[in-house]
Amino acid sequence: MSSDVRHPAKTRKVLSIGLSLDEPDGGSEPILSDLDPLIEAPVHAATVSKSLSTFGYLQAWKPGDGDPGEAIRLAVKSAETDLLVVHVVAHGRLAQTGGQGLHVVGSDGQDFDDPSRPGSV
Repeated sequence: MSSDVRHPAKTRKVLSIGLSLDEPDGGSEPILSDLDPLIEAPVHAATVSKSLSTFGYLQAWKPGDGDPGEAIRLAVKSAETDLLVVHVVAHGRLAQTGGQGLHVVGSDGQDFDDPSRPGSV
């Protein structure tokens, strides 16, 4: 029996997301005034993505590609990915119930996995 079994090539992907907080209605205060707006978060996320691309990782999401929560769901479920790096630069909020752990705070100030948010993670 041959030990030289070839498997179809799969890809390595990086999903690096930087979420800065939006200003409500064009005002000067961030949506969550007690949190830093993380203005540089998208730049830091892009740096991680670019760095991993030098090792052959493909970028799984770019700003403007749509809902980052949906991108995370799709990337995690992808059968075409051999290795996935998920990197999120954002604020986190502890779950109110204590049972769900830590939630990512989106640019709109809402938790990604808040059941009231459409398409929640």
